[in-house]
Amino acid sequence: MATTVIAPEGLEAYLAGLPFLGSLSASHGEVRAGAVEEILLVYEIGASGIADSGRLKITFKFYSDWGELQTHEPRARDYVSARFVPRASFPGESPATLRRLAVKYDTKGHERPYQKAVIVDLVDGFARPGDRIEVRLGDRSHGGAGTRVQTFVEDAFRFRAYVDVTGTSRLAAVPGDIVLRVAAGPPHALRVLTPRAARPGVSVPVVVRLDDAWGNPCALADARVSFSLRGGAAVSETVSETVTWLAGARALRHELRPPEAGDHRLEVRVDSGEETWVSSVPLSIGELPSERPYFADLHVHAHDTVGTNSTASNLSFARDLAGLDVLGYTVNDFQITDRDWSSALADIARFHADGRFVCFPGTEWCGNSAVGGDHNVVFLSDEVRFPNDATGRSLRSFEWHEHMRGAAPEPGRWPLTALYAAYQDAPERFLLIPHVGGRRASLDYHHPELERLCELASSWGHFEWLFSEALARGYRLGASASGDEHRGRPGGGAPGASIFGVRGGLTGVLSPALDRAAIGLALRQRRTWATTGERNVALVGSGAHVQGDELEHAGPLPVRYRVLGHSGWEYVALKDHRGVVWERDLHRELGYAANRLRVRWGGARVRDRYRWATYALSLRVSDTAVEDWTARGFEHPEESVRALSDGRFEVRSTTHGDADELDLRLVSLRDAQLTLDVRVSGFDGQPWGEAAQLEVHGGALLDKGRIHFDLGGEGLFVAVERVTDAVLPLELTGELTLPWSAPPPALDGQAPAYPVYLFGREIGDAKVWTSPLFVRWAR
Repeated sequence: MATTVIAPEGLEAYLAGLPFLGSLSASHGEVRAGAVEEILLVYEIGASGIADSGRLKITFKFYSDWGELQTHEPRARDYVSARFVPRASFPGESPATLRRLAVKYDTKGHERPYQKAVIVDLVDGFARPGDRIEVRLGDRSHGGAGTRVQTFVEDAFRFRAYVDVTGTSRLAAVPGDIVLRVAAGPPHALRVLTPRAARPGVSVPVVVRLDDAWGNPCALADARVSFSLRGGAAVSETVSETVTWLAGARALRHELRPPEAGDHRLEVRVDSGEETWVSSVPLSIGELPSERPYFADLHVHAHDTVGTNSTASNLSFARDLAGLDVLGYTVNDFQITDRDWSSALADIARFHADGRFVCFPGTEWCGNSAVGGDHNVVFLSDEVRFPNDATGRSLRSFEWHEHMRGAAPEPGRWPLTALYAAYQDAPERFLLIPHVGGRRASLDYHHPELERLCELASSWGHFEWLFSEALARGYRLGASASGDEHRGRPGGGAPGASIFGVRGGLTGVLSPALDRAAIGLALRQRRTWATTGERNVALVGSGAHVQGDELEHAGPLPVRYRVLGHSGWEYVALKDHRGVVWERDLHRELGYAANRLRVRWGGARVRDRYRWATYALSLRVSDTAVEDWTARGFEHPEESVRALSDGRFEVRSTTHGDADELDLRLVSLRDAQLTLDVRVSGFDGQPWGEAAQLEVHGGALLDKGRIHFDLGGEGLFVAVERVTDAVLPLELTGELTLPWSAPPPALDGQAPAYPVYLFGREIGDAKVWTSPLFVRWAR
């Protein structure tokens, strides 16, 4: 006798046409960097259905600075919502039973690199195959503005969905990522990049580009570009030929050969026929220790680990759009596959050209801070030891990535001493650089032959504390800075609005030639300086010796210094392992303005990954009037100052070891009363320490020149300072003698090699640090 099967009519055939784990679709295929949009992501449940207490995650990569999604304020920006949409039932089929969806956002809600996650939980019931879950990023239905798209361009930004269909907390990837193209916005500012200085007769490369409001280079239709040099010993004017900007290009490179020595001003004019942009930069032609300064970014990631866009795209950007001379291409050692590493090496070989663009392959050893912390390994010669040594042993810290068969990390060279052992037989071929990124380097470890430089700045922030601590321990490390670029913009890349919140750093190099051998040797000799992303130059020397050198000396030490900048030097100092030993405050030196002051704030909360401090400052000026004000140091459009009535200002900015400032011109500084309400919060929006109310009277400031408030953390501070009305110099050159009549105090009990380095700061917080002179006391 035949058995009668009871089932919803037509459902089985319907299920056969559904992917088992469902599918994800999106309302957009292209968005503009930094734009505010409403993005609809639709997950159609697959043939599996989703059991009671199941879960959907929609994830994206941790380096994205997409607006911080939130679920608590429907009328605010970046509100995210989730809605359940059931399909029509088949005959005999019961509806879904779930009572509601619970949605939240977690910046670490999934596994790297897809760490940022919108998490949707099914509450009290199940959902059927073909039902839909609509996730709306920047839901505007309650009056919100939308969600702010990430601020940097990306060829293939991905949303990836994961689903727990059984309610067992075991997630599987939904096949088919959502891929968006993030494009640049309209031109906002003209950027002109030069090496800042050169010897007479040396060709000077100039890169010209137009950036959008977030620092992304824009493609132009045909345009005309003209170059004018003004200045020089004869105060002459030379106009080069006008050249054509090719349609579709994002930058133009031009070679200038200044006709004479002197301080020039290079003016660049770009005329598209509809709009004209003009910008100028200083250019000094004269004596230098090398033909011209070379600029390097020694720490750049692409999408084969945790970066943006391809290896070739990053190399091309560095050479053609950033005008870099030297690039160190870096892969996270635990995340790169053998296949992707081979492909990266092929791209590096294709782009490298001695005399034009020097490329070094490298890895980032990613051990935890407790066992050494992040260290870059730069391969300076043709010998590339990675991913295994000659015996086949792994040279990774560990291996863990999405393409592995297993789920557990597989240890390799661990701890850091095991990495040292892999390279110490031929230290001249390698360069290890401790740095501060996610896993900050531990100075409990050091190899003096392999580690020759220290990273003081990157897009993660400014870290002079690491350099100072290393020198105090007696380590003979030089100064470097890099991008640690994850956003496809190496070479002093523009700041983002989240974890990479400052401009990427650069390493200046003194080298007799632009080739791999000469640059590699100069890096190991510490003939370097670090900048916070600007093409600024910083030089220090004594006699025949220059930065990075070790010299023997007794008695007073003669020192010469030179800094070349762009916005004006306000402070320079010589420092040793104890701190400042000589300084120039240009505001005081040039004479304070009668009725001007500035409020400056900065620092970081902690030394680790989520270090930044979000400042909410409320400033009230009473008993006088504010005539004018200027904000400086702000990294992106979402940092803001609002001038309210009656001398009140509301400020919101983030600092990552850097500083921001508000400059005020008053009717009467002596009569002024300043009241500052200061609130500092962390990456999670939670308060950091207690809110503070600070008061400064103008009369006290006239007497002291500067009033400083220490807020704890890693150099958190607020200062009220007098400033000058004089024009701050673009160049400072000088000689002095450090009055050492006896050896300075020993370095933690070690054999003395006293470090003396130059630090400089321009208005707006651009900084430079030279490698030290290491002085051994002559007996």
